[in-house]
Amino acid sequence: DPRAALRTVYGDLGWLVPAALAAAPEAHDIYYDVVAQTILPHWHKGRTVVLGDAAYAVSLLAGFGASLAVAGGHALGEVLADGDVALGLQRYEEQLRPLVLQKQLTGRRTAKWFVPPSRAHVLFRDLFLNAVNNPLLVGLLGRFRCDAEGFR
Repeated sequence: DPRAALRTVYGDLGWLVPAALAAAPEAHDIYYDVVAQTILPHWHKGRTVVLGDAAYAVSLLAGFGASLAVAGGHALGEVLADGDVALGLQRYEEQLRPLVLQKQLTGRRTAKWFVPPSRAHVLFRDLFLNAVNNPLLVGLLGRFRCDAEGFR
């Protein structure tokens, strides 16, 4: 029952959350999904290759899914152009994996901003977001903007 799971996890957050959970529709009317990453030790076996989300989904919290899929397809085409499939597949992973791992780490870090793990994290996030939108701070930081010529 997704409603029971949501109440168990979020029922003590206070403010409008208990009322929202109480008004949640019946279990059969709720759609929910998992925000997940795909982490594989290898993206190929023999001559079979996976790319994009099948190989290295970074999650919607990180973004870059479509960009990495296109970059992966391009990288795969480039390394296979020489004709040596085994070496090409090895190069494909060696070239793309560092970027993918960095983007996946970004997604895991970003998750704490979207779904804070504690009340303290919620307070810190909200304070930070309110501070960066404060007109006084925006004006102060605007003095230190960067353009093509560097910091001013």
